[in-house]
Amino acid sequence: MRLVLRSLPLQCTDGQKEEREYMGKGKEKEERKKTLWQVEERIKKI
Repeated sequence: MRLVLRSLPLQCTDGQKEEREYMGKGKEKEERKKTLWQVEERIKKI
């Protein structure tokens, strides 16, 4: 049990790093979608 508990924190930090990178990429995609949508809305208004 002690060995398992000691190894868990390392696994958790690796997972969090991957999650942060993934979330960052997701946010970038969402921002691009928003900007594209804003451009389309401007074109429709003109």
